[in-house]
Amino acid sequence: METMGRTVVKAATWQGLGILTMTALSYPQTGSLTGALSIAVSASASGFVFYLVHEKIWNAVRWGRQPALASRPETSTVAASAARQPVLEEDCFTG
Repeated sequence: METMGRTVVKAATWQGLGILTMTALSYPQTGSLTGALSIAVSASASGFVFYLVHEKIWNAVRWGRQPALASRPETSTVAASAARQPVLEEDCFTG
């Protein structure tokens, strides 16, 4: 499990990369670094807001959810303990 500090730093660096990429893509079309950066920052900010709204809506949707591991009576403590162990292979491929 990650610490909140690590998660925040990862999110910030991801957003920074996104802003750099969008600036680089926008610059040839605008011919202005300020204009390109403005597009990149506004796209990043709007993406952030819309993602939060998207998450709130999906949190209200019950489809596809399964009960929490602790609430299932057939789950043993060994299985629950194993479920908390990190899986390194998955960590390499998830964003």
